Amino acid sequence: MFVPIYYGIARMGLDLADYMSHLQEIEDPIVQLEYLKKLVSQHEPFTLKGGGLFHLSFGAIITGSVFGKNKD
Repeated sequence: MFVPIYYGIARMGLDLADYMSHLQEIEDPIVQLEYLKKLVSQHEPFTLKGGGLFHLSFGAIITGSVFGKNKD
């Protein structure tokens, strides 16, 4: 919850003119492209990459632990 909020606030405080002047100083076009991606990108949680496999696997673990309990 805190990382997306910080990510948005940190980008709002960005001075666009200063950002563009730094971009023009970079000579390598690939590095320029990556630098521009930081300007327009959104926060992407690591746990949701790969189709949310992290969440699915923990859901399976929790489900298995609930159904695997003996009801004696």
